[in-house]
Amino acid sequence: MALTRPLLALGLALIGAGLAAAPGRWDLDGADARLLEAGYRQDPRSQDWSAEVTLRVVNRDRQRPYHQQIQVEFQGPDGKTWAWKTFVSLAPGAAQHRRVSTPPRLDCQGDLQSCPLLRVRALRSGGAKAVASDWVELPHTVLEDLPGPPEGQPLYVARVIEPGLLELVNGQKLRLMGLAEAGKGRAQAKAALERVWSLVMDGSVKVSYDGPRRNAAGAWLVHVQLGSGQDLAELLLDEGWMRLDGVAAQGRQEAYRKAESQARVKGLGLWKPQAR
Repeated sequence: MALTRPLLALGLALIGAGLAAAPGRWDLDGADARLLEAGYRQDPRSQDWSAEVTLRVVNRDRQRPYHQQIQVEFQGPDGKTWAWKTFVSLAPGAAQHRRVSTPPRLDCQGDLQSCPLLRVRALRSGGAKAVASDWVELPHTVLEDLPGPPEGQPLYVARVIEPGLLELVNGQKLRLMGLAEAGKGRAQAKAALERVWSLVMDGSVKVSYDGPRRNAAGAWLVHVQLGSGQDLAELLLDEGWMRLDGVAAQGRQEAYRKAESQARVKGLGLWKPQAR
């Protein structure tokens, strides 16, 4: 299942009022859980329906790992709760996605509209119980599988492997076109990685293709657009964090070259006298 829909764009409704945090976001005592996708899926053989959600769990601590058991709870209109528990282990600043579903035997037959509306919440297992307003209702939406990173749709990053290489929550890797690979072990490269992390880990990104779609390592060759509308590669060049790979820039070569030139003139990042 591709995580390509906007956060809560499926029309998730709040149960209760006065939610302190954003709907579909939960504090897991050191990490955050965000609801990326929610709906129902039908078994092609039995025709039974199950409710399914995909969560993105992010360790907000950039220094210490996160090791906790978390719990995802589904509740029907009858008040009965079904709980799913799993142990989450995250490196400092890392993220991962978890897909959770109920057993495929909801109290409904045939059309999805006959299924009862369930609600869901996430919390740290054994921690303080969530209050009623933490519940989020699942919409009557049928989930479908979609191929590869689609253009123009929100995607979520799980990890910044290096400044020009991102990993999505579904495991697919994105190589930013127009950027030379960063050198390893340099302070500038580490600072660049931190800058990219700050730009992509708290929201969605969009991709577009420009020439060959994959490299020899299997990564998708893309231009990445941030939620602000900025081109990530152009921003990194403009701030002096990265060097231009003119061959790979394809149709945006002129804009990327101009951004790198401006960073050189201003002496930013890699172009500071002491950094050369």
